[in-house]
Amino acid sequence: MGPKGSMTGQQQPTPRQQHQRQQQQHLPPGRVSSAKTTADDARSNGSGDDDVPLPLVDQKYLSDKMFAEFAISPNSKRALAGVLKYERCSLVQAAAIPICLGQDDVIAKAKTGTGKTLAFIIPTIEKVLSCSAPPGKVSALVLSPTRELARQIQTETHKMLTFHSGLHSMVVYGGVDVRKHIRALNQRMPDILIATPGRCWDIMTQSHDRTLTSLLDSTRVLVLDEADNLLDMGFRPQISKILGALPSTTQRQTFLFSATFPADVKSLADVALKRQHRYVDAVGEDVATHAHVEASSLVVSRQQLPLQLLLLIAEHIVQESEYKVIVFLPTANLTAYFAEAFLAAGLRGVLEIHSRKSQAHRDRASAQFRSESRLVMFSSDVSARGVDYPNVTYVVQLGAPANREQYIHRAGRTGRAGRAGQGTLLLADFERPFLERLRDLPIRPLQPLQLPLPAQLSLGGGRGGAAGSPLSDALLSDPVGALGRVAGHIEYASRARAYQSFLGYYKSHEVLKFRPDQVVALANQYAAEVLGCPTPPGLLAKTVGKMGLKGVPGLVIVKEGQQGQPPWQRQPRPASAAAAVAAVAAGGSQRTGGTMKTKKNKMMKKKKMKKKMMVPETRGRGDVSAYDVM
Repeated sequence: MGPKGSMTGQQQPTPRQQHQRQQQQHLPPGRVSSAKTTADDARSNGSGDDDVPLPLVDQKYLSDKMFAEFAISPNSKRALAGVLKYERCSLVQAAAIPICLGQDDVIAKAKTGTGKTLAFIIPTIEKVLSCSAPPGKVSALVLSPTRELARQIQTETHKMLTFHSGLHSMVVYGGVDVRKHIRALNQRMPDILIATPGRCWDIMTQSHDRTLTSLLDSTRVLVLDEADNLLDMGFRPQISKILGALPSTTQRQTFLFSATFPADVKSLADVALKRQHRYVDAVGEDVATHAHVEASSLVVSRQQLPLQLLLLIAEHIVQESEYKVIVFLPTANLTAYFAEAFLAAGLRGVLEIHSRKSQAHRDRASAQFRSESRLVMFSSDVSARGVDYPNVTYVVQLGAPANREQYIHRAGRTGRAGRAGQGTLLLADFERPFLERLRDLPIRPLQPLQLPLPAQLSLGGGRGGAAGSPLSDALLSDPVGALGRVAGHIEYASRARAYQSFLGYYKSHEVLKFRPDQVVALANQYAAEVLGCPTPPGLLAKTVGKMGLKGVPGLVIVKEGQQGQPPWQRQPRPASAAAAVAAVAAGGSQRTGGTMKTKKNKMMKKKKMKKKMMVPETRGRGDVSAYDVM
């Protein structure tokens, strides 16, 4: 352990301690201490779930409070000092742990990267030790918004339990066969269950085993981690159902941690916590997020977005030889599209991580991005909070974040642990009003970058002249052409999903409040100018209804099974207009905009078709018939 006042783990480790910690993180959990048996490791519910690298807490978030001063069990103190190698508390830990150790429910305002996991895990362990649930029941439930954060919480919990040989924790999340989780729970019910809300509810409803459907009816502690993000990701229905399966608020203690407190988080607190609860603010008025980040913004037309993103990345590569870039996008499907587009265009070292990828893929991409450099990772917000990637040199946010707080969280992926970082917010012209929410932050506006690409790229990239260019010859010689051709290399269904996600995201954007007709018009323009879809991709009528866009002009409505199909494959046109008229005359049904016509409308249709017989028609790949448009 380093000298008092230095950072060890949360405090800055020495090179030797860093090496020891890296070795420890890559050892099976059973080797940390003989107190954890190999049988415990065998019951772990997935390889690597107890062994995720933990983030370091920046010096500015440390307090003068020592963990040794807390009234907690000796085995917890032993794990803090000997396994995690933590000595000083962070500010949120110093403020929250003493209150959480009491009897009150607690709301804590705390940002990602400030050590908040231990702020609720340490008191949770103490509560379980003093008053556990009956055998076969979960004593404490921790709900987390993402798989990555859930696994990180499990790692920290597992290490804290190193010398608590009688306690067991487990993490469950989507992307893994639910039967695997059910088998693990049947084999040994954990004292502390860490879960994403969807998977937690899946287990409670998909199993016919009464033991699992009622596993939470004696839970003593509930933790809602990153409550704002839980709600942003649409988990309110599952959380409400889970709350209904828990003991009443008078029979359990609840800790709610959130970086922000919009109205929906306050309403969740009203139903999840006791009326009388304590409040801890470990954030305050913090506009110092950019203290170590050189922040900039760039607003361009929609069709310029791909080229400007390439130019921003290229300029950074020239400046930083060991570059490590994260490109954030608003949705998983837009992330998938841009990752595939830049890979197809010829950018090397592209990684992709979002909720549409399997957990195995996300684990590989995450591990590679942690350990290597000269990489560009396209990511949705699964990487915005809770997950720490060391030495990120540049963050680009392509598209308006959901709100100001999300912008700050994303920007905070770089400029960590005292290192300098760079970040750019790249917006389309229709997103310019978002900058009003950031006007108090030191963000430098940029002018659009110009071709040609820096000559150094052909020599291997940035300073140092590493062998092998990060851009292909085709992308170097003709960047506009290479980017322009990528849509033809990407499956139409992928572009259609990106279009649909664009509609859903901007329809409900809390800052950019567009009318439904504006959202549809913007999405159709985006599809044509960015996604290579001159005709808007088709949507199911029920999808349009769920989005609240029913009846909005400009949408293409298709039948079940036709979504994701290009327009020239969706619905064969009759061999001739006369054949169509004959079909109508014979009583054949016609659909317009996915809705069955009445008898009167059919007759009107017949008259129109007769007039159109005088006009020859062609149907190209980019065309769409009137029947497809609502």
